[in-house]
Parts: sequence; structure tokens; C-alpha cells
Amino acid sequence: MDVKHKDFSIIGTEIFYTELLFALETLAWDKQYLFDTTDILMHLCSYPNDSNYANKPINTLLSIYRFGLPQTYAPFETRLEILKSCATKHLKTISTLCVLLLKGLSEQVFIQNAHFRWRMRDRKESPNYIPSIPTTHVIAIVQLLLATSEFSVESIKEMVNLSFVNYLRGCRTMFLDAISKYKDKIKGNEEITDCLREKINWHLQYQESNWALSKEELVPFEKLLIEIESDDILIKNKYLFENFLIKDPDYKDYDNDFLKKNKETREIRAKIIKQIIDEKGLDAVWPFAETVKNKEGVANALFDLYGTDIRGEIYKKYCNGDLSKTFVNRYFSSIYSGQGESAYLSIIEELNSISQKHISIILSAPGYQQALADFASTLNKDVEKEYWEDVNILSCPEEKYSNIIWKLCSVKRYTDILHIIRIKNDENTISTDIKIRVLCEMVTNGAWDILRSHMYEISVYLRLFLCLKIIPKSLYYSKWNFSYMTIYATI
Repeated sequence: MDVKHKDFSIIGTEIFYTELLFALETLAWDKQYLFDTTDILMHLCSYPNDSNYANKPINTLLSIYRFGLPQTYAPFETRLEILKSCATKHLKTISTLCVLLLKGLSEQVFIQNAHFRWRMRDRKESPNYIPSIPTTHVIAIVQLLLATSEFSVESIKEMVNLSFVNYLRGCRTMFLDAISKYKDKIKGNEEITDCLREKINWHLQYQESNWALSKEELVPFEKLLIEIESDDILIKNKYLFENFLIKDPDYKDYDNDFLKKNKETREIRAKIIKQIIDEKGLDAVWPFAETVKNKEGVANALFDLYGTDIRGEIYKKYCNGDLSKTFVNRYFSSIYSGQGESAYLSIIEELNSISQKHISIILSAPGYQQALADFASTLNKDVEKEYWEDVNILSCPEEKYSNIIWKLCSVKRYTDILHIIRIKNDENTISTDIKIRVLCEMVTNGAWDILRSHMYEISVYLRLFLCLKIIPKSLYYSKWNFSYMTIYATI
């Protein structure tokens, strides 16, 4: 089936695919055609359809079989029997439709289906309001979903999400009992446990909200989570290192609670890493640090447990390619903050004797520091270049801006240079001559994407240059891309 085939007629564009759906939608209003129409629509759902059309077979089915204002005159009992009759032939489509119908119980806007304009005038028109939906109807669709579901990972996640919805609270036990029957099969599945845990934590965090389940209502979910989560200590605790904080701060007292939550997070993570080391050894931590999203959390935990004692081992692991820059950067940044510059320089000397090739990561970890920058300048050019490619310069002193800008230019960090110029737009700190030379170098090196993405702030500088009549000809004649920025500056 060519979904996107179009034709043009006297009335405009015609999409045959949509015309077919409109015809089926029209027929579905009459219950004597509903079974055949449903069967055809479900067959059409089996065809790949990557179009962005709202008119899709599954959406048409959803409108026909919705609880409120169904787009057919057939009563619910008839609609349910038709769905059950189609279950053997279209099992997966029935399951998907049931999920969509249950989601559709929430308030949402929908577009009514096509309707005969000259037939069935004697039929009763659909009401202009959505009548109350009997609980028995909802339970019947939930039962049909459970009977047709393949209980795949995705379908179980859908059931978990539905079971937390308040308007399906009468079916909550049905969902939990059905999932529990497959607990041995899904035990240790990270997608399902993460989905369940995320929902539980979300409701615990917003207990004061009307939509949130109470702690008593969450008990069955917590019990299910304990039963299905992995027994492996690494997989079981991986979620604790997914985000910056384990629990979000209270929005009512964010600043104070942030500090509290940050302290709690570090304590919990240090405890977990200690348990991992006791059970599996320190070598188990290195691959674990590379699998979690928040690698900085593992680095902080190791620093809290060992301080600087394992610095050599961490550096060697990094040199061998076993640890990421993110992890090593955080660990040595914590050392600098805790030990101070003098002790840190001694550590650099020690690690430099192990491998000078990778020492730039140790130098750049604390951000820009004059002593570390000077040390980098004494090493070979490749190490110094890598240092200036990686070092964070936001904390550098103002009197060093001019020198730092040229260092950043040498490694083409133009975005960071423009950021410095923007926050310190002071002639005494960064001269106009430096700004002109930076823009000239960006044009010469073809940094057009950066120039376009920072068009507004660059136009501010150009406006100043125009006023001072000091724009070099190279900026005018280098390339047409720059001309519209000059025009923008004159507006």
C-alpha cells in the first residue's frame, strides 16, 4: 500500500489512503458493518506506516471504540463482542487498541470520524456531552488487554504506567496480579524495574498532590519491585547513579534542601560502593563506573572512601583506556579541592613520572589554575594543546583573560571566547583590538556555524566597530556569510 500516494483533481489534493479511511469510518457508524470494518482496519494496521498523517487505521479504531462519544451507533456490548471476535486474528492490534482506549479515559481532544451526510437521518445523533462511563466497561477492556497481551517488556511497562493512574484504581489489583505471574520471567529486567521505581519515587515526592498515590497504596508496588529487581549488587544499585541527586530537592525550600539531598546522595553512594567492593572487589567498580550515567557519583564515592590513596591506580586505568575523562576529571578535581594546590602539584609530579602523555587530564581537572597552566607550558606541545582543549576557564582571573583568549584561539575554542567577551564586555579587561582579531581569526578559519549561532552578540561588537570606524576590510570581503551580520549591526 502506497500510503503517501497523492493525486490532484478539480477539488484539490486527494490522498487515496485517507479517502479509504474516511469511507471505513463512515461505514462503522452502522453496527451491521462494524465487524467487517473493524477487521479491515485491523488488517491495515499490519502494514508499515511511518507517515505523519493523523489519519491512521489505529487512530480510526480508537475513535470508533472510545469509551466516551464512540464514533459508532453500536452499543458497548456489541463493540466488545466484535473486539473479542477479532482477538484471535489480530491479537497484537487488539492489545495496542486496549492500551490506547484506557489512556483515552483522561481528558483529551479528539476529532470525530467521517459521517454519511444523506443517510441514517432517522438514527439517534450522538450526544453533545460525554456521559458517565460505567466501571464495568473499563474492567471489561482491562480484562481484554490482559487476555491479549504478550507480556513483553513494552507491554508490561504500559501496564505499570496504567496501574498508577487514579481513574483506573479499580483495576490496579488486576494489573499487579497479572504482572506478578511473570515475575520470574522479568526478574532483573532493568527497563521494567526502572519504570516501576521511577513511578514509585515520583508519587512519594509529591504526596501532597491530589493525583499522587498514598504511601499505603504504594506498598503493593514496592513489594513487586523488591520481587523483580536483580539480585546482582551492581545491577540492583545502578539506578542510584543515574542522576546528579538520588532524590530531587523539595521545591518549597529548594536551596536548603539541595544541600541536604546532596550530602545524603554522597553518603548513600559511598555506602553502596563500599558494599560492591566488599562483595566483588575494587576491580568491579571500574566497569561499573563506565556503565552508569552519573560517572561523577562513582568518582565522588571513591574519593569519600579512599581519598588520594588510589590516585595512582585510577591514573593507570585511565592511561590504559579503562576509565573515561568524566570520571577521572571529577576524582582529581575533588583531590585539588580537598588537598590544595601545593599537594596537588606534588601528585602531578608523581603521576607525570608514570605517563606524561596523559597528564593533561590531571592538569585540567580543577579548571584553570595559573600554576597548572604554567606546568602544562613546560611539557611537550601535544600535552599543552590537549590541556587548553579541555580546561574549564570560567573561574580564571580577569587579568589573565587576554592571554587565555589567545590560548583558546590556538585550539579554536571560539564559543568559549565569545562567552568570555560577553560576560566581561569591558574595554579595560578585553580591548577592542582583541575582539577584532578574534573575529578576523574566526572568519579566516571558517568558523561560520559559530558565527551564525552567535549572530546577535557579534552584531553588537560590529556596531561598536562601525561607530569607531575600525572594521578591517578582511571582515567585509572574506565571505558573503558575514555580510548579513554587518547589515544586522547597522539596524
